[in-house]
Amino acid sequence: MISLFTGAGDNAVSCSVMLEILRALSHSDHKLRHGIIFLFNGAEENVLQASHGFITQHPWASTIKAFVNLDSAGAGGWEIVFQTGPEHPWLVRAYAEAAHYPFASVLGQELFQAGIIPSDTDFRIFRDFGKIPGLDIAHVANGYVYHTLNDKTDYIPEGCIQRAGENIMNLLKELASNPKLADPGLDKHGAMVFFDFVGYFMIHYPQRIGNILNCVVVGFAFLSVYMKISKRQSQVASSLQHIKYIIGAMMVIFGSWMVTFVAVIIFGLLLSFAGYSLFWYTNTYNILTVYIMPGLIIVLSIHDSIKEKYLKQFEPWYIESVFFDASLLIWSLFVIILTYLGVGSAALIMFWVFGPVILREAAFQVFEKSIYECHIS
Repeated sequence: MISLFTGAGDNAVSCSVMLEILRALSHSDHKLRHGIIFLFNGAEENVLQASHGFITQHPWASTIKAFVNLDSAGAGGWEIVFQTGPEHPWLVRAYAEAAHYPFASVLGQELFQAGIIPSDTDFRIFRDFGKIPGLDIAHVANGYVYHTLNDKTDYIPEGCIQRAGENIMNLLKELASNPKLADPGLDKHGAMVFFDFVGYFMIHYPQRIGNILNCVVVGFAFLSVYMKISKRQSQVASSLQHIKYIIGAMMVIFGSWMVTFVAVIIFGLLLSFAGYSLFWYTNTYNILTVYIMPGLIIVLSIHDSIKEKYLKQFEPWYIESVFFDASLLIWSLFVIILTYLGVGSAALIMFWVFGPVILREAAFQVFEKSIYECHIS
């Protein structure tokens, strides 16, 4: 017998949140500048028929200026904003200002829109057929119960529903009171870089500003490596030798990544042949034992063997410095390539470069003399 609560995550949670927001707004004294339509779609799994029928045939469709789509690819967890726009950067700012517990990432947007995740939502229908901008929000935790008979209320804590309700209620109030909904002006064009800081606040800025910031940080990274090549390493190796060591370290890093990738793929195939193809998916923490730990062991083993075989003559601090610079250059190259390709999530790698560059330079300024004095003595 099928439980009446099957389908709790997809998508009874969103329906319950919408109903409660509808009830709360109907009893609220809060004045809204614009009206809100609550659309409960059926036939969503059957090629998104209901949303297509509404946006192409309903008389209210022409009145809609923006939308918020609620969906699920799991049960419970923190609802994530994983698509925005297209363009209309004011929508991202509205979410950032309204949500008390923000959870959003431009990386999720770019992965989803690249087709890497084999899924679809009503967002595409409203965007492509209605030419309307919006926000796509979904729960993604406990994905292994998605579209199964185990999608029940047991996996959805009350706090999850409360947080989603507060975030979406505040977002709808902000959108329905925002003058940009009727006329976004210049905010109708342009892409945004956006991501939250562990759910406390949002970092967001125009992608054109992000491109400049990326180039500046990469420039500092290359300058930092150049300064060390020309000045700091001269007592251990010549500049030319040091460049060769850095290139060699970059090859080692790339090689260890490739070996790890192949090994993890082989391990995954073995699990599939043994009948455990979704073992990693039954619990998020299984990813640690199935992929992350084996990957770390392989990388560390390769680096340790290279050190023992080829780098015994160098002090540990020098080896660390060479591999640090090599890693910094690799990630900087990734930032340059992704920025050139117009990928907004290059900002996440940029911050990965920015932190070490700033902290490392500060450390070198403080400890540089003592390090070289110890080496000379």
